[in-house]
Amino acid sequence: MKRDHPVLVFAAFIAVLVASLHIAASAFYWYWTMPWLDIPFHFLGGIFTSLLVFWFLRIKHVPRFLSNKQSGSGFFFLVIGVTMLISAGWEALENLAGVVNETDYIFDTSIDLAMDLLGALSAYYFAFSRFKDTILANVLGAEK
Repeated sequence: MKRDHPVLVFAAFIAVLVASLHIAASAFYWYWTMPWLDIPFHFLGGIFTSLLVFWFLRIKHVPRFLSNKQSGSGFFFLVIGVTMLISAGWEALENLAGVVNETDYIFDTSIDLAMDLLGALSAYYFAFSRFKDTILANVLGAEK
């Protein structure tokens, strides 16, 4: 568990950054004056969500059948898949809340999901490169 700590610290840093930027963007009407602003927010949201999913699974809760013995590809698809499900849920929530522009809804949603995915892949690369040996050892049942 101690080795997972940097992942959680980085996720907390991203959460504070997003919250701070969101407060400023709302206070200064940046969302309305800079319509592209949600793009970096989705990238950061993808990073945050992927890190939390990665941490929640905490490497030890991955069933062995989800992993390729050499690369941990099952773990990769699990983390990215859960992250993208959460991202799709967020997009549905935005739609239900009425904060989407109906004229370019499909394009905007596609960009948002692409940025969520890019953020998730970036975060996974950071976390996996730091914990690869532990992930593979735990997935394969070896003692580390």
